[in-house]
Amino acid sequence: VAPSDIAVAYTSTQIDAYVHQNFYPNNPSRPDDATNDAGGIRLVGLDVEARPSRVKGITHPVALVQVTTPDNTGCLLAHVYDAMGLFSHQDKAYVPGSNRRPFPPALSKLLNDRTVIAVGQGVAEDLRQISRNFPEIELDASRGFVDLAAIVDFYDVPATGLGNLAKHAGFHDVSKPKSVQVSNWSKSPLTDAQIRYAAQDAALSLWVLQRLYDGYAPTGVSIETWSASFAGCETRKHLVARCERLDGVTDPTMRSHMKQRLATWTREESDAKAVKAFRKASLALATHDEGVATGQTGVNARSTLQILAQHRDLDLRFDYVPRQEAGHDNSTDGGAVVRCFLDGVEIGEGRDVSKKKASRVAAVDALEKIRMMRDGEWWCEA
Repeated sequence: VAPSDIAVAYTSTQIDAYVHQNFYPNNPSRPDDATNDAGGIRLVGLDVEARPSRVKGITHPVALVQVTTPDNTGCLLAHVYDAMGLFSHQDKAYVPGSNRRPFPPALSKLLNDRTVIAVGQGVAEDLRQISRNFPEIELDASRGFVDLAAIVDFYDVPATGLGNLAKHAGFHDVSKPKSVQVSNWSKSPLTDAQIRYAAQDAALSLWVLQRLYDGYAPTGVSIETWSASFAGCETRKHLVARCERLDGVTDPTMRSHMKQRLATWTREESDAKAVKAFRKASLALATHDEGVATGQTGVNARSTLQILAQHRDLDLRFDYVPRQEAGHDNSTDGGAVVRCFLDGVEIGEGRDVSKKKASRVAAVDALEKIRMMRDGEWWCEA
């Protein structure tokens, strides 16, 4: 699984020439001009590699930037470590700005091109790593990417990680040797194994994206429009915010698609909360019964009611009622009447010689009625 045309470039001249030829062919004399000749959105697979660190707390700069062409037939392996004259000691942290030559200008323009969307697993962190290592290119790492992990979360795809996603998408011949992954990417020239590994990772992102689009995208929406709807999202929180506000989502079908997903999430969250509340309520009742049976201090019907009400976010209150208003004969059951209400609904009443004792009776009455009301379903209507 690899693109048919892999170009390995070790100098800025080679890198910029490839970017210009494959992304901005209408500007032959301006390799640093990032005007989008094609117009519209272009999706590219992107990944980075860096020399692995053997020392805790020490990180090395990005050594290789892999970018595929939009049609995924070509892949540039830009060895920026060599192109920029970088040097990082294995025992010392890399200092941004210590490069002897500038970041390849056409590649910088490509990464900052708002019509180019980088696709990958964890691609947002790759962009942030480039931005941290090479702040001079002023890369806005918060936009211009589609993280496959966000799409997986959106559709509840039963796979995580690029390797597992590839298998889920039907690419069973993917090879990701650990020995190549942790090899020295700052060294040049790259080995054949490194070249295959690097090109595969970048291209695989686009191929997986295409399979996800084929399997989950609504009918009539292009892959560019569909992908752009997830641009800038990394987490469930980001996805929920996008579905709520629909920022940048202009296609009517996608807007409806995302609203439906938000409705499903809201319903699932409500169901999950109801189940959680039911479990906590069941535990509270069991704890109450055990406490009463063993005579534990502090265990009483009122405290248990308060726990149940809290789990269901309901209002619990006890109201004193004058006996004349309650319609009781003053000659019996003492002089106090207390009624128990749950969210405005009366669920218990108690009478005794004092308000405090009447409240206890009301709590016991209310708890017994709760036990009888649909045998727990009242706490878990879902």
